[in-house]
Amino acid sequence: MTTTLLVALGWLVGWVLLWRAPPWPSGDRTPTGDDVAVVVPARDEEDRLPLLLGDLAAQSVTPGQVVVVDDGSTDRTAAVAAAQPGVAVVAAPEPPAGWTGKTWALDVGVDATTAPVVVAVDADVRLAPDALGRVLAAHRQLGGLVSVQPRHDVGGPVEGLSLLFNVVGVMGLGIAVPGPRRPGWGVAGPLLVTAREDLARVGGFGAVRREVVEDLALAAAYRRSGRPVWCLLGGDQVRYRMYRRLRDLLVGWRKNMAAGARRTPPLLGVGTALWVAALAAAAVEVARPLVGSGPSPAVAVALYVVVAVQVGVLGRRVGRFGPAAVLWPVLVATFVAVFTWSAVSTFVLRRVRWSGRTIRL
Repeated sequence: MTTTLLVALGWLVGWVLLWRAPPWPSGDRTPTGDDVAVVVPARDEEDRLPLLLGDLAAQSVTPGQVVVVDDGSTDRTAAVAAAQPGVAVVAAPEPPAGWTGKTWALDVGVDATTAPVVVAVDADVRLAPDALGRVLAAHRQLGGLVSVQPRHDVGGPVEGLSLLFNVVGVMGLGIAVPGPRRPGWGVAGPLLVTAREDLARVGGFGAVRREVVEDLALAAAYRRSGRPVWCLLGGDQVRYRMYRRLRDLLVGWRKNMAAGARRTPPLLGVGTALWVAALAAAAVEVARPLVGSGPSPAVAVALYVVVAVQVGVLGRRVGRFGPAAVLWPVLVATFVAVFTWSAVSTFVLRRVRWSGRTIRL
């Protein structure tokens, strides 16, 4: 009976935490192109960078400055970026002691621009033609620090293992619960928009130079200064394809999960943990008939389908994961294993490795 209650309660909480994809703010007041600088930190991104730069060139609002910061790449990232018209390339020196690579690259990039509005965007992001104009309009309307969590598209079965990580991340941000739009507690790092003046007043990226999850730390700095933070879901406007190899997927999510969970507000954290626990309990229940115990096979099949439907629907709100939801017990096992690994790395070993660098926490 306890397991049944856990599964039922967690299943219901899951719907509440990812109730809907909130609509983007309406409005057509956007800065002119000269008012906007786009900064792209890039480390070994020769394959994906041309796609983003092509999208930026095709925007309905063309940014006045586009700066690619070559963060110690060992491939042709700098050459590929320099070949794009209107793109400036800045080489970031090795990060000073106490800086992570990305925060240092972003700081170097911001210093290389002058526009009053700064857009920081990761090299693997893809933009629809109106995406930049719409997110700039949202920033004009909402103020503070505005971010977009891209829709996660996948290109193969291994990439589908990211489904639960994406769902849990959005649940923890609290941006998809029922109710009116209101400022949040965190942001998504792949795309950030801020006024240069606001960024300077919170201390710039130097204020979060030691942070692995620099986006959440930056959001905390904005909130401390009395400035709101907002996160939108990318939908059809902003998308990305992240980890294409199993090793990259496991290491990438390991880097972020436990540190992000530590910053999550208690109510959202408990609710999200309850949902994951319910999925784990359901996975055990549907497996028990295989060893001659637990519910009847018919009940186990019904439970399997009910959970698969929920995982599929919630996954569709944050990405395009193909049929991955059908194998939801595999997703649960992967998530629990990586989260445990992340917790050990973050709180016991106090170091993680990413992009060829060891980051001490």
